[in-house]
Amino acid sequence: MLEDILKLVGGLLICSVKFGVAFLPTIRINGYNFIESVLFGLGSGFIGSFAFIYAGDFLNKLIDRVGTWLRGNRPRKAKKKFTKGMRRLVHIKSRYGLFGIAFFSPLLISIPIGAFLAVRYYRNKKKILLYMMASVAVWSVVFSTANLLF
Repeated sequence: MLEDILKLVGGLLICSVKFGVAFLPTIRINGYNFIESVLFGLGSGFIGSFAFIYAGDFLNKLIDRVGTWLRGNRPRKAKKKFTKGMRRLVHIKSRYGLFGIAFFSPLLISIPIGAFLAVRYYRNKKKILLYMMASVAVWSVVFSTANLLF
């Protein structure tokens, strides 16, 4: 009983961070059926999205405060180094908006980074949470269906 609870909590925590990598192996190892795996995906996605949206908001405010404190009265200098990953994220944001960030977060860029970016560029946390949860629901169904087929 306790072992099952620990497996469930551990799986929820891992999948709330790296959904695209950990979800399918977790539901296969635990032997969840379709409904259980979709509910597990929704639970882990909600935990991750909710926690990281509000943590991301806090981190963004903290970064802004520390940056202002370090700069003092000097204006902000725009020195940005664009890497391949950063270009990809900017492309997703500019081309697809919040929908793109939310859709690709669970699969490609992880829920914490997607939530951090979404909160950085968009202010409506309820809308961000709704989009992130819709995305997690879609990916949960896709992965659960793949689990049944293979």
